Amino acid sequence: MSRFPDDVSYTRDHLWLRLNDGRQVRVGVTDEWTRSLGIVVHADLPPVGSEILRGDHVGQLVGPTGSEPLVSPLSGVVAAINQSVSEQPDLIRSDPYDAGWIFEVEVPEGFDRSTLALLDAGSYEDLVGPGLPTDE
Repeated sequence: MSRFPDDVSYTRDHLWLRLNDGRQVRVGVTDEWTRSLGIVVHADLPPVGSEILRGDHVGQLVGPTGSEPLVSPLSGVVAAINQSVSEQPDLIRSDPYDAGWIFEVEVPEGFDRSTLALLDAGSYEDLVGPGLPTDE
């Protein structure tokens, strides 16, 4: 069993994508990604309605020791941002796969997810390694 949720797909850049009904794709960062940043004190999010291309710098997450750019894993139109992370940015670290999602993209008609080279939870865990030991 993987330590990462299996209801999302992962990128090698430590982002996760959840395909919603229709053409909406929710995007967030993995807990592996936030581990390097630590506490998130500010989230700069892309404007709703903006067209983005895969690889575009669409925002940044700021921690006490620096910032990390948000790079879009896919092309489309920003359909929504998570207003909660604007007000409570550390949700990104404390609940990265649910309350801490970052933005949603409406992908173009005919979107082919196979072009993204996404990983499942087990493959992502293989990529990042076993992680920190727990007290379980």
